[in-house]
Order: sequence, then C-alpha cells, then structure tokens
Amino acid sequence: MRSLPSLLVLLSLGCDPKPSKPAGDSGGPGCDNPTRVWPDADGDGFGDATLAASSVCVVGAGQVTNSDDCDDTNAAINPDAKDECNHIDDDCDRFVDEDIPPKMVWRDEDGDGFGDAAGTAFTVCVPGGKNVENNDDCDDTNAAINPDAKDECNFIDDDCDRFIDEDGGPLQIWFDDDGDGYGDPTRSPFLACAVSRNQATNDDDCDDTNAAINPAAKDECNFIDDDCDRFIDEDGGPLQIWFDDDGDGYGDPTRSPFLACAVSTNQA
Repeated sequence: MRSLPSLLVLLSLGCDPKPSKPAGDSGGPGCDNPTRVWPDADGDGFGDATLAASSVCVVGAGQVTNSDDCDDTNAAINPDAKDECNHIDDDCDRFVDEDIPPKMVWRDEDGDGFGDAAGTAFTVCVPGGKNVENNDDCDDTNAAINPDAKDECNFIDDDCDRFIDEDGGPLQIWFDDDGDGYGDPTRSPFLACAVSRNQATNDDDCDDTNAAINPAAKDECNFIDDDCDRFIDEDGGPLQIWFDDDGDGYGDPTRSPFLACAVSTNQA
C-alpha cells in the first residue's frame, strides 16, 4: 500500500491513475463507443455501398451510418426515391421502373392510331407522337386501312380482320348487252363492287339482243315469249281468224281459219 506522500507526489505530476484505452482500439484512443460510417458524397443521406466503412468517434460532414446508396454520385438515386420510368433503379431495390413501368409501344407511321403489326416493339415512359400501345395495323402505310375501318368492296382487307369485303361484299354480275336491266344467262358471271353500264345483278333475260324482251315486258301478241316466262302471248293472245271475202264481217266457214294478232281487211 502506497503511503500518503507517494500519492501526493503522483498527483503533483498530473498523472491519472485510470489507464487510457490502448491505441489501435476501435475508434482510436479515447472512443468508448465508436460509430461505423460510410461516405455520402452526393449528400442524399445514404452512404456509398461500394466503399468500406470506417469507425469514428463523432459522425462528421459527408458521413452517414448506412451504406444503402447504389449511386453515390446522384442525389436523386437513393432508397427514398420514387422509381421513375427511366430504365434506372432509382430506389436502389434492384428492380427497375416498378413504380411507373415503361410502356411497350409500336410505331404508327400512317397516324391512324394503330401500330405496325410487322414492326418491332420498344418501350417508352409516355407514349405519344407516332408511338402507340398496339400493333393492330395490317398496313401502316395507308391510314384508311385499320381495325376501325369499314371493309369496303375493293378486294382489300380494310379492317385488318383477315376477311375481305365482308361489310359490303362484291356483287355477282352478268353482261346485259341490250341494256334492259336483265343479264344474259348464256354468259359467265363475274364479281364487281358496283354495277356498270350494260351489266346486271341477275341472269333473267331470255334474249339479250332485244331490250323489249325481258321479264318486265308485256307478252304482246307476236308469237314471241316477250316476258321470258316460257309462255307465248298469254297477256293478249292471237285471234282465230276466218277469211271474209265479201267484207260483210262474217267469215267463210268453208275455208280453214288461222291465227293472227289483229283482224285485217276481208277477215272476220
């Protein structure tokens, strides 16, 4: 046990009887509770995940107690950021654009609102201009051809449904050389979108060289089937006539009668 004079000598020399923390201990000499820190170069409150930590007694400027920043050169990129549509992991969660994902689009060169089915898709954050979110156009060089179009009679798939002219299909046409509105059944029909001159949508004419002979004609007394019904002169048939040589209006019964459409001189 030290004597009182010895203790007084030690105190007079400024010696602390408590031993100091060895040099090299965490935080250096004098740190009871050192803090692990990482550099925060961009000042967003998150330390650089690519750098090693260091221990300090007091956290200083440009230092933080986490290593959560995946890009310490950009303050907009950190775990608290919103993951914008920019093909970058803004919030350092290893997923890209999950908050506002990019949209897949196709080019719409003819501006009809439908993208080129033969084109290649790509992604953008906000579609606009000639970019649309579908690839339903079967002909992106013609704005009149798209899924909203009417399938006109033009032998083209106007509405991109792989069927042709179903909204107003082509007509079956026959030649009508006499122009009476009735086609010639002896000639082959063909397809057209509209009836032109000397054409008809039927084959009902029994004589396409005579416009007076057709299904709408009156079957005159002429020994001809004027109305193409295969009966002759049924609307006003021929008359049975006898010769009336003396012209008194009475026929000669001794002579054979004949058929005529009207009574002439010296006939009864």
